[in-house]
Order: sequence, then C-alpha cells, then structure tokens
Amino acid sequence: MDGWVLVQGKHRVREKNCRNRKEGRATDELLNTTLGEREEEEYNDDKKNLKTRKCTYSINRNNRDNIYKEIKKIMSLLEKTEFFENFQKKFNKIYKHEIKIVGAICLGLGSLRDQNLNSKRACMYQLCFILLVKNIYTIDKIFIYDPKITKMEQGVYSILNIQVLSCKGIYKKSNFESDTQTAHVGEEKTFHHTTIKLNKNERMLLFMPHCDICLYGEVLYNIFIYEQLRYANVHFFFNLDNTIFLGNSFDYYKERIFLYKPFGLPSYIIQMLQENEDILNLKINETNSFQLQKNFKYSHFIFYILNFSKQVNFPVYFEQISAFNDLAIVLFCKIPNKPIFWATVYKFLLGQAKI
Repeated sequence: MDGWVLVQGKHRVREKNCRNRKEGRATDELLNTTLGEREEEEYNDDKKNLKTRKCTYSINRNNRDNIYKEIKKIMSLLEKTEFFENFQKKFNKIYKHEIKIVGAICLGLGSLRDQNLNSKRACMYQLCFILLVKNIYTIDKIFIYDPKITKMEQGVYSILNIQVLSCKGIYKKSNFESDTQTAHVGEEKTFHHTTIKLNKNERMLLFMPHCDICLYGEVLYNIFIYEQLRYANVHFFFNLDNTIFLGNSFDYYKERIFLYKPFGLPSYIIQMLQENEDILNLKINETNSFQLQKNFKYSHFIFYILNFSKQVNFPVYFEQISAFNDLAIVLFCKIPNKPIFWATVYKFLLGQAKI
C-alpha cells in the first residue's frame, strides 16, 4: 500500500510536474504573446504619437507661414494709407536725426490667433504698424509681451526678429530700496537676462495701443520711480524723458478725470515725504496720508505727469479705428527733482480734498 501510495504519489507528482511544465509553457507562450502584443501596441502608439506630432508641427508651420505672408501683405497695404502717411508727418516733426531709437517695447497687442476676429484683426494691424515704424526709423529691436501669445506665434515673432518678453520669475525692485530685498515667494530671483541701458541721445519707443489706463499708469510709474522696466529675460534701464510713448491720447482721460477720483499716493511716496519733511518744508498729516494710500491707483499717475508731457495727436481713420482708437505720440519732460515733484503733488491733493 505504501508502495502503491508512493508510486501513485510519484506518478501524481510526475503527472503534476508534467502538467505544470505544460502550463508553464502555455503561460510563457501567453506571456510572450501578451508582451509582444503590448510592445506592438506601444510601437503603434509611438508611431501614432510621432505622426500626430509631425502633423501638429506641420499644421503649426503652415499656420506660421500663412500668418507671416498675411503680415507682409498688410504691411504693404498699411504703408500706403493716409493714416500712416499722416503719422509719419507728425512723427517726423518730433523725431530728430541725432536721436537713436534703440528699441520698441510693445505691450498688450493681443494674439494673432485670437478667436475674436476683431481682436485678431486689431493685433495684426498693430503689429504691422510697429514693423513699418521699425523699418522706416531703423529701430534696432522690437520686444513684445502679451499673456495671450502662443508658441506658434513665438515662431512667427522669431522669423520677424522680434523678442518675446517673459514675466516668469520677474520681481520689482526700487533703486531707492535696499539691495538685500528678496524676491516674493514663488518667484525666481536669478534668471539669465539681457541688460539694455540707454545713453543720453537714445530713446525707447513704448507702443501700447488699446491698453487700459491702469496699465499705462503702472508702466509709466515704474519707469519714473525705478528708472527701469524689468522682464525675466530683458532688463531695460531708461527714464521717462528717454521714452517716446505711442498709445491712447491722454486727452480722453483728462476730459473724464472725475471717473478716477479721489486721487491718492503710494505708501512708498508717503514714506519718502515723511523722511524729507524738513528739506521739503512739508508737514505730513497721518490721517490724510492714510486716506491717500487707501485711494491710490496706478491710473492716477497719468494725471500727475500731464504738465510734464507733450502730446501730438493725429486723426485715425475709420479703417484703423478699431485697432488704434485715438492714437497719440507723447513725449515727457525731464523731472530733475523727484521729491519736489511728489511734494507738489501731495500739496495739490490736500488742496483738492479741502474743496
């Protein structure tokens, strides 16, 4: 019995081992088949992805080339318009040949691929306009920034030798503040960038058509206070008196000044005035100061520099009105003493508050 059992046991083991070997071979075959199918699927997926990428690249390249051709066509048409001829006549009166325009910073143009056809058309016309200005007045470089700019558009701008500005890692730093100031949380302080500094006879063209007054105020305020405009990849160093501004006419805001009251001052300016009370022959009232800080908006700065600006208006015709509004050329006088300037503004605001 034991032998039988043993034999039977051996037979069963042998049978079991045989069955396991068969099942093992079947499993291996199934596994190999599955792996092969999976590899084939992955290979096919890779081919599909590669094909999709090639197709996407081809579409983007075609779109880029089509946009480039459209830009060239519009430039040719725009140059012959009465609007652009009129602009040249006005600009030539203020443009001096001994002055060199080293760059043009374009802000808020929008996207060449905007789904809104009116916005897309406006962006296209604005871009063609500044390209014509660059060619005629031999401007070295155009810089552009708008959060709507896509990768495909970056390809277009690359062909046109336009540098897209980046806000990644940007932080603001005043010349009057400590050099040990750190960047805000989540922002990069170190970033490879190009530095552009203007000499006495050099100018920077600031092209901002169709922008909001708050953006105008913030940009011009930063140039005035910090004497610079910083982006992550390019740092510009220039003053307001080195700036040729092309944007909405300030007359529009001046006529509607009541919409932007009450006026205010930033906390930094209040602090600066308090530290120089004796020199400026000024007495800062804490209650008034608190209210001025509370009221401050960047748009207010536009009204503070009106007396230090010279504006040249020119008619914008119906065909271009949607792209340029009431475009004007604005130049700024040099303000040699900033503390006195802000003290004058402070006294003016106190006088307005008493009325």
